[in-house]
Amino acid sequence: MIVKLASLGKTVISIAHRFSTIMDAKHIILLAKGKVVAEGTHQELLKTSEDYRKLWSDQNYEID
Repeated sequence: MIVKLASLGKTVISIAHRFSTIMDAKHIILLAKGKVVAEGTHQELLKTSEDYRKLWSDQNYEID
């Protein structure tokens, strides 16, 4: 919550391995071997990116 308040009105670049850190981001970029393989919101990526879905489920989250 503090991060959300501190970042209001600002551009924030986060690098994360845990989805709980980034799932509320307005725009997520998924990289593999230094290349962009998918981008969008969390919900968009769950629908369109097999790589993202696999990473999400590997962290023991249920796919809505």
